[in-house]
Amino acid sequence: MKLLIVGREKPTNVILSFLQISKNYFRTVHYASLSNIDINLEKEKISLFSKNKDLLNFDVLFAIPRKKTIDITMSLASIFQINKKYVCIPFNTISLCKDLFLLFFTLNAAKIPIIKTYYATNPEILKRKLSQNQIKLPVIIRPKEEAEIILNNKESIKTVLDTLEKLEQPLIIQELKNDQKINILSIGSSFFSQTNGKKYDLYIEQKNMIYRIKQILNTQIIEIVAYINGNSLIVHSISLTPKFNKFFTLYEKEKILSILCSFIRNSADNFYEKNPIIKIINTIKKY
Repeated sequence: MKLLIVGREKPTNVILSFLQISKNYFRTVHYASLSNIDINLEKEKISLFSKNKDLLNFDVLFAIPRKKTIDITMSLASIFQINKKYVCIPFNTISLCKDLFLLFFTLNAAKIPIIKTYYATNPEILKRKLSQNQIKLPVIIRPKEEAEIILNNKESIKTVLDTLEKLEQPLIIQELKNDQKINILSIGSSFFSQTNGKKYDLYIEQKNMIYRIKQILNTQIIEIVAYINGNSLIVHSISLTPKFNKFFTLYEKEKILSILCSFIRNSADNFYEKNPIIKIINTIKKY
């Protein structure tokens, strides 16, 4: 089976380690930079190349959806799915999670505890809520991926809202909580969690909530930041671009990346097993 990993111009140290370990699980492993990808559409056909290499010859796509390249990552996921290939992070998952309000709306509708979230297209609506003390301070505003602005001053919040409106960015305010926060990396049935520089043992109720979140979002690879609420959790943020290296201090790097590779391989095998025709083709490809 052949694995395609797509990412930045220069792969990070984590990706380089992932590449090396994945060779133990896949017959062929190839890294392609997004900047070298060439997509052609003609007469209902799609061709996908990187430096004259036909990427649709690969069986598995692993592409992390970063905000700057999220559109092409979504396109790649969609193309692979249309061609009946296994995709680690599906198109619909990326589409849902790229919209912060839609993400929290979906979780809230599914009765997953989240931090209070306020959204408006007119900043004056949110300013009025602030003036009337309907929004409790401090708050968090996320102008872009992996960027968080924590504010505890109403005038500063109003200024940021005005700036976001001029930049045509979503106007979303979320209330912060004072409860203890934990970072959770989940890959399939594996969990790596930490708080204040120490390992944290998740309760079964917390694990079940994470399973539920992954089911709702249709992904098995996810990083969650949440507040501890007894045996439950309150979601602070969710990322489809896990910072794997954040967990290497408390958990072994090779262990995490080996679990990731093993999970991807097993998931791909299960995916192809469900399709009798592809199963025959894939049997020939195995090792």
